[in-house]
Amino acid sequence: MTCPFILAEACKTIHHLYQVHASIIQRGIEQDHLIISRFIFLSASFATTASYYTSVFDHILGPSPFLWNSLIGAHTKGSYFFDALSAFIRMKAHESLSDRYTYSSVIKACSSMCRSCEGKYLHGSALRCGG
Repeated sequence: MTCPFILAEACKTIHHLYQVHASIIQRGIEQDHLIISRFIFLSASFATTASYYTSVFDHILGPSPFLWNSLIGAHTKGSYFFDALSAFIRMKAHESLSDRYTYSSVIKACSSMCRSCEGKYLHGSALRCGG
């Protein structure tokens, strides 16, 4: 039995990415936050739309702050800055805790969108929260 992590390392095309996703589902580990986090980052490295890995994320029951950070980071990495900010808003609506990783990705997204007011607000929030 091949671990999805090993499959992910060999993933070279979008077709391979879909095979990794299918393998995760077949093994019943689609709720494993570490595996889904790695899959989200792997998906972001391909020229996929953010909607693909966001859909994978949306099937997670009770995503942890770690998983939210993965989604926000993947959006930022893929230059989906508006999606990163939207994911952060969703994260806060779900009352999930943010940390320094959350804030660094969201502030980068704000900076990339020339949204200095939001970036300043988030920076202040990060300082108040110890993020």
